[in-house]
Amino acid sequence: FKEQGGGSTDGQFDIFSCSLFGQNFQFIVRPDDTVVLLNHSKKIKVEVTGPYPLTFLVTTLDGTKYAFGQNNAIEYSEYNYENACDIDSPPYNNVPTAWFLHNIVSPNNDELIFDYGSIETEYIYDYNESMVVKDRIYPDDEVYCSDEVALYSSFLDCFRSQFVNTKFLTKVTGDSFSLNFTYLNRDDIYNERLLEKIELNDPMEIPVSEVQFQYEQYGTLGTGGNLHSGLPIRYFLESISFMDSENLPEKIFSFLYDNPQNLPPRFSKSQDLLGYYNGANNEGPYKSFLPEEYIKASNFPLIQTFNVPTGDRKPTLLAQTGILKKITYPTKGEESFLYESNSYTSEGQNNTEVNDFWTDINNGNTVIQGVSPIYNVNFQQTVDLIMTYSYQGQEVLEDNAGEEYYIEFQVWDNTNNVGVTPNMAVRFDEDPLL
Repeated sequence: FKEQGGGSTDGQFDIFSCSLFGQNFQFIVRPDDTVVLLNHSKKIKVEVTGPYPLTFLVTTLDGTKYAFGQNNAIEYSEYNYENACDIDSPPYNNVPTAWFLHNIVSPNNDELIFDYGSIETEYIYDYNESMVVKDRIYPDDEVYCSDEVALYSSFLDCFRSQFVNTKFLTKVTGDSFSLNFTYLNRDDIYNERLLEKIELNDPMEIPVSEVQFQYEQYGTLGTGGNLHSGLPIRYFLESISFMDSENLPEKIFSFLYDNPQNLPPRFSKSQDLLGYYNGANNEGPYKSFLPEEYIKASNFPLIQTFNVPTGDRKPTLLAQTGILKKITYPTKGEESFLYESNSYTSEGQNNTEVNDFWTDINNGNTVIQGVSPIYNVNFQQTVDLIMTYSYQGQEVLEDNAGEEYYIEFQVWDNTNNVGVTPNMAVRFDEDPLL
């Protein structure tokens, strides 16, 4: 326990995940290198066959064996801590994060061997924002002064990146054939690859047939060096062509997308609460991922004191931008896809005085229902409205008390024009509207 607390011992098992032709399972490795399956119903055997960084042998129920990680077919990752969000985090250098398939041996000793090339890259995997608002400056704050009692806020944002030394498949060799894989260099992630062609060869390495992949690139290189310049670029698979012996297209599958040219750069702030593109103008000063509808609905004085950067995070139909719309088959037949837009439930809470919420009086004492604040929601999204209020300085009467005043109210769904709750009432010993 002392070693774990000091950081010299990992106190939690790593969970390994594996997928083999539709069979998905997880396991952990004990300190003695024995393996414990976490999916107990799976008829699979997993063995550790080499020391750190480990190699594995998986045997399925039919006796087929799959070897992982041999010949250094392993991916290593290292997080870049040179950013404001992770500057104080402990570094973990060259951690093995993936084990690639080296070979498959059937019960009849037929074998497939997998060969890989290596690439080193750094890519952005996350953008993070955080804001701290305090009612005073505390001793641990950087701007602390012993006489300072003023309000204090700080806003922090950063990109997170990762260094990766990984593999890409170049060849699969069997007893009577081989598959060769050819790639394109891609501009969105520095030094990464896009699959361009798969070529089938006979035992003499003479080409028999091939499959070609065509892409459409949207966006152009930006600024910021290799790490940031590719963020505006996106690739979409345009077609898959099966070539004949004359290297002419014999069968073509083509794909159509919903206005992919309109997508913003990756990590754009034009996102709804679920991360889908919503077309909102959330870039520039005083803009952030903080949902403006939540901030505006907040009654916390500290939040209202500062000019908190916010963004429009409401969902729109633009969430479908870039989504697959149609597949055209070699027979010229087509298959189109229609999607239901994403939705979310918004809860707004209003803590208000009675006079702010109930405004109309008829005949002196009869209270007419007022109108709650309107929550504008796009495309018939369902909204749950929660209304709470308190009337200070009044006590509710007992059953044997004298004169009573009631206010009836109902929580109303303005989007669907229906009542969410039945009529309810609050009783006062004095007229709350005077």
